[in-house]
Amino acid sequence: MIPLLRKVAKSAIVLVGLMFLLQNLHVDVAAMLAGLGIGGLALALAGKNTVENLFGGVSLVMDQPARVGDTCKFGDSSGTIEDIGLRSTRIRTAERTIVTIPNSKLAEMQIENLAARDRILMKAVLSLRSETTPDQMRGVLRSIKELLDGRGDIVKNGRIRMVAITQTSLDLELFAYVATRDFNEFLRVREEVFLHIMEVIAENGTGFAAPSPPVLIETGYAEPKMGDSSLPPGEPA
Repeated sequence: MIPLLRKVAKSAIVLVGLMFLLQNLHVDVAAMLAGLGIGGLALALAGKNTVENLFGGVSLVMDQPARVGDTCKFGDSSGTIEDIGLRSTRIRTAERTIVTIPNSKLAEMQIENLAARDRILMKAVLSLRSETTPDQMRGVLRSIKELLDGRGDIVKNGRIRMVAITQTSLDLELFAYVATRDFNEFLRVREEVFLHIMEVIAENGTGFAAPSPPVLIETGYAEPKMGDSSLPPGEPA
């Protein structure tokens, strides 16, 4: 809030200083302000958007849906807030570009503050081969559950459940929270968990399902048709 108040104070000081300067130049400031009444009304109507952005900035500062330095999602984009000004807010995107959004527009958006989360969700669907036996499935589920419960960087009560049987796979759903706010740390933990899951699946004698069912091709012998001497009897077609 301090940078915003500093900008307002600077503007007020400049305005007051200009009034004192005009008075020292023997200009009737009161008459000039009275004469600017009608012009001020027109200026206020023309500056409607500016006033909206000003109050939008005040709303962002008071409600604090996000602060400078927070990473947020807004609309279809995301980025880190670098500055909340009198008219607009500057946001640094993942592509290292700057997006400038008027405060009135940003105040109307749904802002998802990623910096405010206390943990990060780890969710995945694991598709095993349809030939997996019940005993193998029970072994996989038990081992993955022990893996989740044995890690101190994963919140307790993480779950792994068999959720679907399809024509090509048996699907498991992994749902757990990683106890960190740092996304890079989350990526490291998730990588380790996935590698251990691959080892668990291999140790239980099964594997991941192929994207499509295997195609079996059978070879046979074709008998030559009457009058066809191109193939001798018993030769493969």
